[in-house]
Amino acid sequence: MDCRVFLLLLVCKIVLSYSNSNVFIKSEVPKLSLNATKVKTDNIRLLEKIIESKFKVIEQKELLVPIVQDIIESWSFSENSESDNEVLEKIAASINSKVQPALKIIKEICAFLTNKEHKRQVFYSLMNPCINDDKIDFGINHYFNEFLHNNFSGEINLNMLNDRNLIFHNFLIENIGKTDQSWQSYRQYFLSTSDNAKIENCNSVPDIPQFKKIYTNAISNRRVLLLLDQTSEQINITRAIAKSLVSSLGENDKIAILLIGNHRATKFSLKRESCTNNNDSAMIAVSSSVKLKIYDFLDNMNRTNGLANHTLGFSFAFDVLDRLYKESNSNNILPITFLYISDGVPALFSNAKDVLVELSTGQAKLPHPIIINSCATIINSRQIPYQTQFLQDITSQNYIKYGINTSSWFHRKSDRSLIGKMFVVNRTMDNLNKIAISVTTELFKYKNFINNQLTIHAPFYDSEWTNDFIVSITKNCDQRGIFGIDLFLNYLIEDILYSNCFNSSYKFLVDMKGFALAHSIQYPRPVTLKQGFDTVHITILEKNKGFNEATWLKMKSETSGNLIIGSYSYTWTHISEILIVCIVTNLDEQRPNVLHKIKTPSTNSGNDQKQKHLSELIYHRIDLSYPSNSINMCLYYKQIATFDAITLHLSSKAFVSPYAHMKNNKDQHYDDDPQTVQNFMAYLRDRRNLFANPGLEENIRQEVSGIYQIMEFFKKKHFDSEMKKYVIRRYASSMNGVLQVYPGCILDKNFEASRRPWFLKAMESKGKIAITEPYLDAGGAGYIVTVSYAVYEKRFTNNQNRSYQPVAVLSIDFTRGFFYKILLDSLPLCSYDDTKCFLMDDKGFLVAHPNILDTTSEHFRQPEHITHRESHVANDILMQRKFVEKIACNNYLNSTSQRFYQFNTSINEVVTNFANVEKTKYQLMSLKGTNLFIGIINSSSETIGAFCPCSTIDFRCLNCFRMEQNECECPCECRLDEIVDSCAFDNNLTTISSSNSLMCPQQIEYISYYQQPIIRDYQNIETCSSMYNCDMFVEKEDCLGVVGCIWCHTNDDETPLSIPFCASESTCYNGIFGSLGDYSNIVIDPVMNYNLLPPTYSIILPVIGVILLLFLVVGFAMYCYRINYDNNGFAEHLYDSQDNNCIGMMQMSRFDYDEPPLDDHQMSNNLIMSQSLLRESNENAIVSNVIQSPYRVATNYRHPNGYTDSSDHGYSTMGTHHDDNDTHASVNNRPNKRISLSDSASVNTSISSPQNNQPYDLSLATPRHTLSQFPSSDHTILSPKKLSPHQIIAEVTVHRLMD
Repeated sequence: MDCRVFLLLLVCKIVLSYSNSNVFIKSEVPKLSLNATKVKTDNIRLLEKIIESKFKVIEQKELLVPIVQDIIESWSFSENSESDNEVLEKIAASINSKVQPALKIIKEICAFLTNKEHKRQVFYSLMNPCINDDKIDFGINHYFNEFLHNNFSGEINLNMLNDRNLIFHNFLIENIGKTDQSWQSYRQYFLSTSDNAKIENCNSVPDIPQFKKIYTNAISNRRVLLLLDQTSEQINITRAIAKSLVSSLGENDKIAILLIGNHRATKFSLKRESCTNNNDSAMIAVSSSVKLKIYDFLDNMNRTNGLANHTLGFSFAFDVLDRLYKESNSNNILPITFLYISDGVPALFSNAKDVLVELSTGQAKLPHPIIINSCATIINSRQIPYQTQFLQDITSQNYIKYGINTSSWFHRKSDRSLIGKMFVVNRTMDNLNKIAISVTTELFKYKNFINNQLTIHAPFYDSEWTNDFIVSITKNCDQRGIFGIDLFLNYLIEDILYSNCFNSSYKFLVDMKGFALAHSIQYPRPVTLKQGFDTVHITILEKNKGFNEATWLKMKSETSGNLIIGSYSYTWTHISEILIVCIVTNLDEQRPNVLHKIKTPSTNSGNDQKQKHLSELIYHRIDLSYPSNSINMCLYYKQIATFDAITLHLSSKAFVSPYAHMKNNKDQHYDDDPQTVQNFMAYLRDRRNLFANPGLEENIRQEVSGIYQIMEFFKKKHFDSEMKKYVIRRYASSMNGVLQVYPGCILDKNFEASRRPWFLKAMESKGKIAITEPYLDAGGAGYIVTVSYAVYEKRFTNNQNRSYQPVAVLSIDFTRGFFYKILLDSLPLCSYDDTKCFLMDDKGFLVAHPNILDTTSEHFRQPEHITHRESHVANDILMQRKFVEKIACNNYLNSTSQRFYQFNTSINEVVTNFANVEKTKYQLMSLKGTNLFIGIINSSSETIGAFCPCSTIDFRCLNCFRMEQNECECPCECRLDEIVDSCAFDNNLTTISSSNSLMCPQQIEYISYYQQPIIRDYQNIETCSSMYNCDMFVEKEDCLGVVGCIWCHTNDDETPLSIPFCASESTCYNGIFGSLGDYSNIVIDPVMNYNLLPPTYSIILPVIGVILLLFLVVGFAMYCYRINYDNNGFAEHLYDSQDNNCIGMMQMSRFDYDEPPLDDHQMSNNLIMSQSLLRESNENAIVSNVIQSPYRVATNYRHPNGYTDSSDHGYSTMGTHHDDNDTHASVNNRPNKRISLSDSASVNTSISSPQNNQPYDLSLATPRHTLSQFPSSDHTILSPKKLSPHQIIAEVTVHRLMD
């Protein structure tokens, strides 16, 4: 009996062990698919049930959703009776009050400038106010207040005004003084054509690139032709000038770029050379994407050998211009700008006439002759005569000088002057912006070229003074010039960005060309950007909703109206004939109600209860709390916090004027003023309306009280929770910018909860818990995961899912390790070596995975995607179209096309292997009530990962030209101009985008860190007592996910620790002992912050730093070796003096030129000349048998880089290599000339040159017996003398007179 029982138990144990150690049946695996029902799925279903129940506990016991819902349902809401037209009318009136004063001033100024009384008067450029650091602080007081008292701001050059246009400036001041004091303007300016927009009324005028663009865009439909000398030694200068001119072009301009070399000329084209149909237009229409391609083209432009064939280049240029006129189908003169950029080195002097003949021939082809401007790229500001003279002849088209007959095409009486402008630019590249302005001034002579319409320009980022975005409104005042006024973008669009209602409506503002200045959903807040962005046409932004070109034309033609497209209603109105504001309403959503009354414990209670209203709520600036010792502050990770109170943060959205709030935040005195904090809290606690409203929206006080009721429960739960070891913080946010946090902490002043990922995910997940991917906590807690839930006016029922509007979002920040701990605790199978359990969100980003926690890298990519870690699984999943879809969307703000995955959370079945040939077996299942998926992988037979390309540096796609649904690749992005088939390109990149590509969803703001205020005794703040002592956790399972703790398992050299232990995350970040962590190297791109893809943190910067340090060390070592070699080598010093007293010693390193690479022919010539100049005897004397003339220069001679001497010493470029007439040249005609190596530029005297770096083999120099042939008077042997311990004297021969 005992034996049978024993055997039975043994068999059961074996079967049980086998079933538990194998996730899948290994024998006879059928073809698995989405609809497979006969696959063993017990483990995954069991795990899903357990995890689902734990998330339900988080929802009900941690987020307290039932309790919060009861609280909200006790509140009183009133119906919002405002119609779209009423809302639109208020927004339009607000924007008009900001634009209209500017338009009125512009109209008055242009009328003044074009008045017949001032016809003969010259008006010069000016700017008001003058920008001066000592006079204007844009963060504290706007210059306008100072302007009213002093009539001007900044430092004005009064002498210049008295001599020129003081009357004009006073007239401007008078008109500004008439405006309302609430009107805000950054600056006003007049860019005159009489002085090429050179502002001189201020003593110090910064270089403002925006002025260049405004001035040049005053000419409509410019046609720019750039002819670039690719053989120029100063190719970097050429590249910079070309980029500067390209950056000034507008969307209506066209450009052609030609490169000329020694034997060929090439043209920039958007099509590949391999295209069968490569018939480009004469010029290319300019757009932001085209500019990027041009910049790439210029960056890849390398210098070519030889001298430029100028004749060939101009022949090619005139062919382009001839084709341009033919394409225009008109004989009218075109606004053409021709700029030739070269160093002006001709092959022969006779070549100049050939070039002028070609110019005359080309001009004869055109219906109207053109002006040719040139730019000489030189090494220094002291010009080389024959080079600049050649360019001057081209610029002035000096046909008379060369006897060229132009009577067939040039008629002096009827045609304009053809004298262009010549610019000289050296390596300092000063005033590059002036070149684009100067070449445009000529076009102002033609009234039909000038755009006389009011123009509102695209926003630009002013990084020099305000660190803010500026919008320019300008108008051409006939041919006088351009007058403009700059407004702050945040000031202009505050009513657009901060007034949208979630799910129900949003707004946008566009100019009359259809480009959006603001979009409350698709555009990020300008305050979060640190560089400019491209404005996008509204037909692209609204394409997903069926908004097309016909809709836009209707909106543009009708001053106001309404149009319904599908389930969306568009209501718009025009503003001052330059802007259009529109409100878009979702007809399927109910209009949000207004919170009318909050039922609080003090409503029906006595005075004792009234005193407790908001008693534990303080403003988030806890360092300004009053009295100062009322709050105990401590250091919670990298954040100043308190456990004594809940903190309140009010975003810009909570204020009547968000811009005023943001401007005040820039004011350090305002932001650090305790009185500001007291005013806020006094008004919010006031129950009798005794305190004035400090600028908040009317319903904010009610929302603060309501959110506080929720947070009181959150604060209590923070200490009573069974999960308190894994919770970092809890917070709740309203829809209108009220955020309360516990433990209380200081937040960034520009923090906007409604733009954060946890908020937006909660809004997408109605009735579900929303879990974010792991992200780096701005407060210093490492990688965290936020669990959030949106609560509504009423509880959801099956028939009322669309009946109510959201009221608040509840959130908890958990440690990343907590979620993997849930997996391990739920199913022991997950801890087996051959099994992986993981959680991922509906975009495929991993929330929990064993490989993430056990990584041995100090810095790694976050967040991790399923394609990063499980490429086999990702490859198989892509075959199941019902379960996952690869989507491409376009982000036109930064001109990228982004690819991401979207998993179907509505499928409740188990998803397994689609192909039975796959060795890695997996099971996936959606986690009910969340946006997560749970998965189990049997990795016992796992092989090398499948091909799934992922960039280890950034999010760039491997192949941007195609995207296949079933091809595995990591979430990535491409530049929009890279995804276009260039062979099919029609010279207009404004249409780039596949017709099937969607606009990327609402922009998410990622925060790298919180801006902490300066606290004097910061070092004395102790660590918060709630932080756990990690030493008490002995086992890995106990340490996993605990706040502030990490299982330390690896040394900093990536070797495993002999005894792993639980340590503080500050000393063992990411499990690596001694690691500094990702907070030491955060790389956040200012535009990429707003991609669909989450931010990435890279180690590129420290690696580059190490490499640079290595180069410095090696360079220093080489320098030391060089000095040591020079001190002991041959001819370290030359005596360049008329006597032999060792005076005038000059180091050869003073002639350290950086010569461009030489071909074999040049190197051989230089070597021959060097050997002929240098000879040595046993007595160490320097003698010369036959010295070649220092004036003999090869025809392909170029000045070396670094050349600074303005004089050419009479060097001639007329000689050739084969001309030996000067081999025995005499210098008797120059008795005072001292011969040294520095006299001949054909000999490289640089120590660092390839020739001079090698020791001379002097034993092969002049034979000993030839020394007697030289008279002793021709050379002198100098003996070394001790002058200084730091000087080494070498014996040299100084040649004076040679017969």
